[in-house]
Amino acid sequence: MWGSVFGVLAILSGLTSLITAGYHYEKRELSRRQFEVGRLLAQQGRHGEAISAYRAALALARHNAEYRLALARELIATARPAEAERHLLDLAGRDPVNGAVNLMLARLTLGRGRTEEATEYYRRAIYGIWPEGESANRVEARFELVTLLLNRGATRQAQAQLLQLGDEIADDPQLKKRAARMFLEAGDAEEARDLYRQVLRKQSLDAEAYAGLGACEAALGDYGSARNSLRTALRWNAHDAASRELLELVEDVLALDPSARRIPMAERLRRSRTLIERARGELSDCLNRYRQPVPSFATAALDAAGQFLSRPSGGPEAVEAGIAVAEQVNAAHMALCGAMEGDRALMLVLNKMAK
Repeated sequence: MWGSVFGVLAILSGLTSLITAGYHYEKRELSRRQFEVGRLLAQQGRHGEAISAYRAALALARHNAEYRLALARELIATARPAEAERHLLDLAGRDPVNGAVNLMLARLTLGRGRTEEATEYYRRAIYGIWPEGESANRVEARFELVTLLLNRGATRQAQAQLLQLGDEIADDPQLKKRAARMFLEAGDAEEARDLYRQVLRKQSLDAEAYAGLGACEAALGDYGSARNSLRTALRWNAHDAASRELLELVEDVLALDPSARRIPMAERLRRSRTLIERARGELSDCLNRYRQPVPSFATAALDAAGQFLSRPSGGPEAVEAGIAVAEQVNAAHMALCGAMEGDRALMLVLNKMAK
């Protein structure tokens, strides 16, 4: 008798296991179907319906990270950052080194003005784990972190991040140009120049790279090279307004500099007089805006400029004297109104001569 009872129990247990297994299988299949529907709706831009489908999929498979991540993406796409963040924090709690989750959290917290948190999430995304074939996202995370740092004025940290790109951008000219632009913005024109040169060694007709190279050379005070690079950039892209404007500035600097090599004495003297005339004009404008009694040093600078310009042209000593007067006028302007931003070419020439 007991044998029969145990036999029946064994059969019932087996049937229960089969039913349970079947139930879980059906549940998994239903959740998968809901997820696929959600993905299709998301691709069609029907975000609200996609969210409903993803919610249904997640209700049937609570611990499925793929479903939760997809739901978070759609919540972000429909401007529901608070709810998206809750799902992402749940995922990050279970998988702290997930690169995709940390990158999404970085973007989300940055968008909500929490830059310190965003910085930390970007670092986690950079050093986190990415599926095979998604390593480009690691590079993108670093670029976005650099942008954040530049916006905060943290140029040293931005430079350090860019230097770590290394081999990750070695074979991609577009990424090299992107890194070069950021190096230049971070104040490292030499690194930027080197990257643009690397691009041009392989893509000699790249107008964008020539334009960037010209900007770097101008920032480094190599105006002759900058002129050549910018002219080449415009030869390949005549519609580059920024390069054309920079070229005009560079040519103005080159035509104004009395310390340039291989120019006749007469031209050197002419330039020194032009330098003083323009500097005097800037200081006069400065004093017109200055609402306090004019300091004696400013009056002395204007008098020195007037006296120099009233004298007939001289020899080499006159050039040196002219440069000294221009520097005196510039010092007065700096003390009262700061740099001569109203005449950028003049400011650059005076800065160059002061070094």
